Amino acid sequence: MKRLNILFSTTRQWNCGDEFILFGVRRLLDSLGVVYNPIIYNRHPSICPRPWHRHSRWSKAERAPKRDNSFFLDHPETIDYVIFAGSPEWSDGPRVAPLLNFIIDNGLRCAFIGVGISGTTQFGPELNRVLAENCDLITARDPDCYELIRNMPNSFQEVCPALFSAPSNRLRTGPAHIGIVAQTAKTEFHSIPTETETYLTRQFDKLETAYPVTYIAHYIDEANLLAEQKKQFYYSGYSEDYPRLFDEFDLVISSRIHGCGLAASLGIPNILIPHDARYKTALGFKAEIANVGKEGADLSEMVARINIETASAELIEHRAARHEAFNVLLRQHLSILR
Repeated sequence: MKRLNILFSTTRQWNCGDEFILFGVRRLLDSLGVVYNPIIYNRHPSICPRPWHRHSRWSKAERAPKRDNSFFLDHPETIDYVIFAGSPEWSDGPRVAPLLNFIIDNGLRCAFIGVGISGTTQFGPELNRVLAENCDLITARDPDCYELIRNMPNSFQEVCPALFSAPSNRLRTGPAHIGIVAQTAKTEFHSIPTETETYLTRQFDKLETAYPVTYIAHYIDEANLLAEQKKQFYYSGYSEDYPRLFDEFDLVISSRIHGCGLAASLGIPNILIPHDARYKTALGFKAEIANVGKEGADLSEMVARINIETASAELIEHRAARHEAFNVLLRQHLSILR
């Protein structure tokens, strides 16, 4: 098979949840024997779109230098295929529009694998054209997103590819060593509502008295805060490390959807703390959804009700079944497999 140059729309060093999705997409491609060079279009907001700057206030504005090792849509002959690797950031916005136009202008084939609800209910002309003329396959990871795309050609609802993000899984038996994915109301771009943070602080303090608990920071600001609070925590600036870090746990509690996704990929039962409309993605990870509100769920009681071994066995079976179902879709629809 020819070695392809596949451009993946993702983020790097911004939100490791996006990278977990990419890990899953790449494992699917690898299992199908696709031979390719992975190239990324990095939607990191500090990098994309490239800013303009002036050397002085009297000089002409020019594009700032490239600032990372990703693709800047400037050499179309390099790219054979484009994959939007999940994320709600696929339908609109200043980081997505240039990529859609790049696909149209160069007649490229593409796929959208595991996209989610974005808040947009109407698609722009570029996206409509790409979906109608250039797209081999689009899968939605939640039912609300599927309602938006169900009339598009080759559209399906399937789990988020983060379910396949870990290289392997194993049966968990307990007793529960709990991993808590940290998230606060004080982190720019990655925050949760203040009332949710207040609820979680109270609940996590209670859990710490009953179970061995280790916190997991996905973002450097959370690592800094946990260090200030003198909490035991794991963090890495390398998303590739997280499967190993999560692998120590028997149960994971997370307000970050893809904390649940990586846990599920490893066969770890998980509880999601919902705080926006995207929470339905976690149903594909067989997450228990906590009721958050004035009379929010008692997380200690939720943990006590979970049979870790049974839930872990169900997750391992679920991952295998969805992996095969996904591979069937990809074999049937991706032009790079024909």
